[in-house]
Amino acid sequence: MDYKETLNLPRTDFPMKANLAQRELQILERWNEIGLYRRMVEGMLTLRDRGMAVYDLGDMLKDVPETIYADDIHFIRDTKGDSKGYRMMARIMADDLAKAWDLKAK
Repeated sequence: MDYKETLNLPRTDFPMKANLAQRELQILERWNEIGLYRRMVEGMLTLRDRGMAVYDLGDMLKDVPETIYADDIHFIRDTKGDSKGYRMMARIMADDLAKAWDLKAK
């Protein structure tokens, strides 16, 4: 019996093989060819040079007292579609921007 047909697997346009080790090397090679990482860093440095804060996730979450898991930060969403991590990062960024731009609460 072919059990593959009995599984409820999604239909995708991309291969679902477990050859990540080979694919990862191909992907990294492509990113190096197009200079993706360099362009991302240059973009962040340009923003920083123009006065925009560039955030590191570790910096943003350094004052959070409880243990944070990746699932809490990115994947578990409330009824509004927000994650705990999204709300924390949005609050920190809003506070920093308000301070940088000298904005006052109404």
